[in-house]
Amino acid sequence: MFKKFTFIMIILTTWGGAVSAQSIYADIASEMAKEGINQAEAKLNQLPDMLEEGLDIATSEREFESNEFCLGNVQALVNMGAITANIMPFTKVWTYEDNRGPVGKLRIMLNGKKIHTEVYCSGSILKSRELTWGNGSKVPQEISMTSLSALLGVGLNFELQGIFDEAKSD
Repeated sequence: MFKKFTFIMIILTTWGGAVSAQSIYADIASEMAKEGINQAEAKLNQLPDMLEEGLDIATSEREFESNEFCLGNVQALVNMGAITANIMPFTKVWTYEDNRGPVGKLRIMLNGKKIHTEVYCSGSILKSRELTWGNGSKVPQEISMTSLSALLGVGLNFELQGIFDEAKSD
């Protein structure tokens, strides 16, 4: 560690500039934040496909090597639903336990497509049960999301609608 610090100090001295360690750390932090944003954007773009693939696996009643692995997939689907719920209105996710064990209930609207299902395990088999969409609440609900979450939701809808593809081709 001391050698790395010495090397950095030699480079700074060689440049001859009055570059402070704070500005270097700020630059490093800024680059790390940009990289994190780029990775988050890529994952966000993959979210709808990942969620649909996971639900398709549950619909086809896929068997995993153990109950624990199956339950991990229920958790993953619930987490993907929660991410979606944080950025999209008319989307909610619940968890509960009944005679089937841990159950995830997802009511998701992605670009107008309505998905309402329960996911759970029967032993090591991931299963789902499709539910009717229903009417939802007639009482107005205040949207509680950050501006960033709302912006990500708009971006995701535009991505699903292909609006960004049209802009790239111009």
